[in-house]
Amino acid sequence: MTPPWSSLSNKVIAAYAFAIIAAALWGSNAVAARMAALEIPPITMTFWRTLCVVVVLLPFTAREVWLSRARLRRQWRLILGLAILGPVGLNLFLYHGLQTTNAINGALLNSAMPVTTVLASWLLVGETISRRIAFGMALALIGVAIIVLRGDLDALRTFNIGIGDPMIIAGMSSWAAFSVYLRKRDDGLGASAFVVVITAVSATVMLPFYLWDLARGSRFEVTLANISLILYAAAVVSVFANICWIRSVEAIGANTAGQFNYLIPLVGSVLALIILDERFHLFHGAGMAMILLGVYFATSRNVPR
Repeated sequence: MTPPWSSLSNKVIAAYAFAIIAAALWGSNAVAARMAALEIPPITMTFWRTLCVVVVLLPFTAREVWLSRARLRRQWRLILGLAILGPVGLNLFLYHGLQTTNAINGALLNSAMPVTTVLASWLLVGETISRRIAFGMALALIGVAIIVLRGDLDALRTFNIGIGDPMIIAGMSSWAAFSVYLRKRDDGLGASAFVVVITAVSATVMLPFYLWDLARGSRFEVTLANISLILYAAAVVSVFANICWIRSVEAIGANTAGQFNYLIPLVGSVLALIILDERFHLFHGAGMAMILLGVYFATSRNVPR
């Protein structure tokens, strides 16, 4: 019997592999971020992560960035805003949130990112939301509420909601706004060079806060494990995973590659169970099901309007 993938070209198979690798690495980020949040102060982690991304990519992109310097100067306000909303906003809220919530919650809540982006597009630039999209958003938000409330409505009535999950939602919202305003960029840069510019500005923005954090005694133990967490977040999650994703999208398109994003909460949850010995509860499953169903309705073009 001929296997179903035998008719696919090597290029397409490689693109599928790149998409799976990217989704798996992004899924692992919830676990790595939870481990880092328990050992490394959020401001410190955000600063060193962004700086390491610049160090990794700059040798390959310096010439391209230099040649585009005039266009970059004309867009400095947009670039500064993108840096604050993207690498700074997302990572600061994520690392703060994961100090008090678990990696499973982080992975599952982040799976609502496509719906959050649709909502941000409506709020910030007035994009129209159809009834289908609104229905999908409602389902996803119900799923988010189930996870945040741990399936317990008493938490809502008694305001017994921890700060961790709202922090992660704030990070998602910041990244959603970044994604919306990203469409306004006109710098002529390729993906890698643009990442260098944004992360370099992010590291510059974070520097005074990092120095202030040091001045008030915030430290972390310089161990191989902690250094590895910083390098993993920078070189593997921020750089290598994004390169894999770009290669995949170039070969099979964003819509097809995007279907592999459903692996992110699955990988994150499984790794949290194995590595962090966290527990997967019924409310996690119910919340994830509602979020993924909502994302499907809000983003799929095959569902009738």
